[in-house]
Amino acid sequence: MKFTIKRLFCAFIGAVIIVLASLILSANNFYFNILYSKSVATNFMRNAEINRNIISPITLRHKKANSFYGSNATHIFNISNSSPFGDANERMLLCMVCCGEARLEETQTSLKSAVLFSSSPLTLLVFTQPQHFHVFNSMVKSWPTSVQQRVKLSLKEVRYPDDVVEDEWRKMFVQCASLRLFLPMMLPKIRALLYVDTDVLFLSPVEGLWRHLRAMNSSQLAAVAPEHQDLATGWYNRFAKHPYYGKLGINSGVMLMNLSRMREFGWSEYIVPLKEQYEQQLRWGDQDLLNILFHFHPELVYVWDCSYNYRPDHCMYSSACDAAEGPGIRVLHANRRAAFTDKFPPFTHIYQAMKKFVVGRDSMYNDLYKPLLLKLSLRPDAQCSLTPHIYLHQLQLYTRQLEQE
Repeated sequence: MKFTIKRLFCAFIGAVIIVLASLILSANNFYFNILYSKSVATNFMRNAEINRNIISPITLRHKKANSFYGSNATHIFNISNSSPFGDANERMLLCMVCCGEARLEETQTSLKSAVLFSSSPLTLLVFTQPQHFHVFNSMVKSWPTSVQQRVKLSLKEVRYPDDVVEDEWRKMFVQCASLRLFLPMMLPKIRALLYVDTDVLFLSPVEGLWRHLRAMNSSQLAAVAPEHQDLATGWYNRFAKHPYYGKLGINSGVMLMNLSRMREFGWSEYIVPLKEQYEQQLRWGDQDLLNILFHFHPELVYVWDCSYNYRPDHCMYSSACDAAEGPGIRVLHANRRAAFTDKFPPFTHIYQAMKKFVVGRDSMYNDLYKPLLLKLSLRPDAQCSLTPHIYLHQLQLYTRQLEQE
């Protein structure tokens, strides 16, 4: 009997201890959550104070986050409605950044392709070193008077804002490519421009891209194409250590920029802090910074399809750009040095044909379309050669249009 009572007493004491331990643990968790919430709120307020100039044009909805750019933070930007952009006679502005002698040839070839595939007034804005100014001036002077009357050249020295460490930004990825991030501030009187990398070639009218400014809604300020088309081959979704836009990220090699809206948004206040926070995680330099910014502000992005930024990634394994199957490629982006290797024959052939083309002397049909039609059929089994028609469809349409005119 005594043994039974002793066992019951021990069981009772054990149960009491378990209950008390549970209560203490719950109290600690409750207290910890209070402290954590207070810490989050304190961090948020401190960062809000530090970034008050950033927050001022923004309505900020804060979720659980430990910094202003926390991984779960949500930002909502309300931009004022602006009138329809431009008019039918507005001069288009194409911008490139060319640093180093190694990029001169491809920059000239890219500019030439824009001139060939346009008929409206066009300004070519090139940021480069002063010692290279004569190269671009000589190129334009070699064109017929009729072309020079329509196309204007503007040369500016590559120079970063005074409040950033220029050497760090110059060497982020491709030399000087990060300059594009500062264009809204460097060109305060310019309303919009089309930025392209130096390895980009136009295969359709520039006007076709410029018209997308009018298609943007009231919050969108940049038009870009996705980095990839499927999750199986995407880089950002498999390897990125930082936030990125959407499911696959964006590629910044062809970027239509509404500079007026960027300035109104407060663009300049975001770029440097983003670099400071994510610097150790960046792989593709300024493109990564754009992905991070657009991750937190997807409402700023106007997405056009891959035919506006067709790269070797879209064809090196299989045809991965359905948007180009019908209308063809509008803009060819020969990244991976695709124009200077035999790995991707269509990119090399198109670049060489465009490079050799003499403005004012050669025929778009006889000296561009016909030679390419022959060359693109020579190696149908090579990478990016399975669907040769997509490279020539827009060129064929354009040459027919020229004949009719």
